Amino acid sequence: MIARIENFRGLVTGDVDHTRRGLRPAVGLTAADASRLTRRLDWRFLLPDPHLRRVIHVGFPTVTMARALAAFSDSVMFAGGQPHARGQADLVVAEGAARQQIESVLPELGARGWLYWELRSGQTLRQADIAWLRRCGISHVRAFWHCGGFENRRWIIPLADPAGLAMFLKRRIVNIPANLLSQIADGLARSRTLHRTLAISVIGCRTPGAECATFAERFMVAQTLRLGLAPIGPGRPYILATPAFPSSRSVVFLMSPNQSYEPTLVAKIARAEADGEPLACEARNLRALHLAGADVEAPKLVSHGVFERRAILVESALPGRLMTPRVVRRQPDACIEAVTDWLAEFHRETRASGCRLPGRVMTLVNNQLNRLEPIVAQEPAAPELLLRVRRETSRLESLKVPLVFEHGDLSSPNLLMLGNGRVGVLDWELADPRGLPAVDLFFFLAFVAFARERATTPAQCVAAFRDAFFGPTAWTHPHIARYIALVGVPKTAVVPLFLLCWSRYLSALPARMAWAAGRDLRCTELQEVRRDRYWHLWKYAVEHVDDLQHPY
Repeated sequence: MIARIENFRGLVTGDVDHTRRGLRPAVGLTAADASRLTRRLDWRFLLPDPHLRRVIHVGFPTVTMARALAAFSDSVMFAGGQPHARGQADLVVAEGAARQQIESVLPELGARGWLYWELRSGQTLRQADIAWLRRCGISHVRAFWHCGGFENRRWIIPLADPAGLAMFLKRRIVNIPANLLSQIADGLARSRTLHRTLAISVIGCRTPGAECATFAERFMVAQTLRLGLAPIGPGRPYILATPAFPSSRSVVFLMSPNQSYEPTLVAKIARAEADGEPLACEARNLRALHLAGADVEAPKLVSHGVFERRAILVESALPGRLMTPRVVRRQPDACIEAVTDWLAEFHRETRASGCRLPGRVMTLVNNQLNRLEPIVAQEPAAPELLLRVRRETSRLESLKVPLVFEHGDLSSPNLLMLGNGRVGVLDWELADPRGLPAVDLFFFLAFVAFARERATTPAQCVAAFRDAFFGPTAWTHPHIARYIALVGVPKTAVVPLFLLCWSRYLSALPARMAWAAGRDLRCTELQEVRRDRYWHLWKYAVEHVDDLQHPY
């Protein structure tokens, strides 16, 4: 048993900085580690307050959990160390702990404290366990399924709520009858045998009268009267999405005010208390999208603000099935046609002539390339690569390139297949109401290429990328030709826009990866960026730009 936090010096470096309440990591953490450790604690949003104050850990600590608690809690004590004063702890975190271990620390849990218990291999949640917790003074006991495991989860689903389980299944399975969906969800909720194979956690409160709503539910209750919403609170179906991308800065609650299998509201909550800009950007873009009047299936902004020091955005939910890589592999032509048709029509509706906005196109180009230079500076061939990019993109200055409402992240999990056959588009955080054309299409077609080839490593992605876009037999040519004809993009602008697409994503990567560290990336961490697939895609595109020189 680990006795004290000092024993973790090999795992946790530096001191916890509390200036960014409960979020800023230990100084010695890299940005990638800080992001990963923050995601490990996404379960805290199931509590009324996700800010971790005085924490006791009991059981068998994993390295990731130990480092995460040490970095992001105000204080943490591991069982066997100097105990808190009786009744002074706010949270007990139990990893694979036995009943006796949990009982030994419960006296240190405050009157309104909480227990979070992760069951490990061989442990099964039984009715006897729930009864035992209640005898120990733990009430409001709820069980959750961590889909994908505790370390790599993508979703957290209330296990005893058939409506919430059905909501999750319907998001993943298409055309399943409602009665069958209900039976599957109910069986999953009741199956004790199946529970032995799932990652299950239990949350309970020390005091029967304490508030048991999640953080998102508390916000929705507070907003009900002001916004005229149907009441949403404890007992209503919800599921929690925990995006695992290193650059993802929010968790997402999908909620329904009734027992519907379709979510009606989405609440996005910033993982970091001081990190409100991404949600503010999305709120601005949703307002701009509404003002543009385009016929697009996108969320509508309901509310945006700060609730107890944390940014939160509420928007309407879109009913439909996620266009995952598996869906793309099964129906590649249908997916490509649906998204390409939608994108071309959307950009036709929102385009503005570049000649009416003098310098806007080249301002976008130069901003991207200026951010790119320090990222590639240590690459031996950097001067030649940058010169080639600037030479190719300078052609845009003399072309009449229309500006469009650019989405900025048109791939999974931001695409939905709706019941009416149309495409729904989520997550407008990176959008630009006056952005560059064709960039969204290139990004989407690359996602399709990776999905078709099951590409995950940089080398596999580059191979799929090459087959999709380069040479006379590239399968994306007809889709690109159709798009530029419909939107009015000059043929000679395609190659410069293609290079800018990957320059944009690569140049934006450091800022998106650094959010959890609360600082800019160091030079050594920029080397990690150059291991990312976007670096390899950008480099390949620039080095083989001549293979893109083909007529459309």
